[in-house]
Amino acid sequence: MGLSIKEADAIAVRNQTQSPLLKLPAEIRSTIFGHAFGHLMFAFPRYRCWSSMDTRRSSGRLTATSLDVFTLIKSTTVCHQIYAETALLPFKNNLFWLNVSAYKLQIRPQDTLSALMPHQQDAIMHVGLSINLESYTHAIPNLIKSGIFELGNLRLVNVAILSVPDYHRYKIEPLKERIKTFFRERSTSKPEVVFEAKEI
Repeated sequence: MGLSIKEADAIAVRNQTQSPLLKLPAEIRSTIFGHAFGHLMFAFPRYRCWSSMDTRRSSGRLTATSLDVFTLIKSTTVCHQIYAETALLPFKNNLFWLNVSAYKLQIRPQDTLSALMPHQQDAIMHVGLSINLESYTHAIPNLIKSGIFELGNLRLVNVAILSVPDYHRYKIEPLKERIKTFFRERSTSKPEVVFEAKEI
C-alpha cells in the first residue's frame, strides 16, 4: 500500500532534519555524490562495470566488478531528495564503452544505449569505442545499432583502434575519416572524436 501525501511529506521532513548526509551543505553533498556515482566504466553490451580505482591497483588493467548501471541507479532511489540530486549522475559522470567490432556480435536493442530512458541517454557525455582492425567490417553496422547517435549531449568519444603490429595499418586513416563523417552527419551533439591506435 502506498503512502499518503501527508505521510510522504513527513518522511521527507524527517530525512532533511535527521539524516547526517542530507544535513550537509549542498556543495559538500554534491562532492560526495560525484565520487559515489562517478569514476566508473560501463562496458556494453552487458553493462558490466570497471572501476578506475581498480585500474590503479592492477597495473593499468581494468578489473571487472559485479556492479552494473541499473544496480547503481537503484542506489539513487533511497529517498526523494537523494533521487532528485543523483538520478542522472551515473550517466553524466561515467564512461560508457562499446566494443563495436567484436566477431559475431549480435547487438540487441535491450543491450544498447537505446535501452535507456531518453533523459538518461541525454545525460551521457562520454563514450568510448573499441574497433579491432581484424574485424572492422562489423564496426559501422554495430555502431549504428548501438544508440550512440541518439545521445543529445555527448561531448567526447574516445576511439581505440586495435591492431597487431603492421597489420592492416593502411586501413586506419580511412576508418578514422569514416567514423568522423558518421558523427558529423548523424549525431546532433557533434562530439569531439579522439583516436588512439593500440597494438594487441
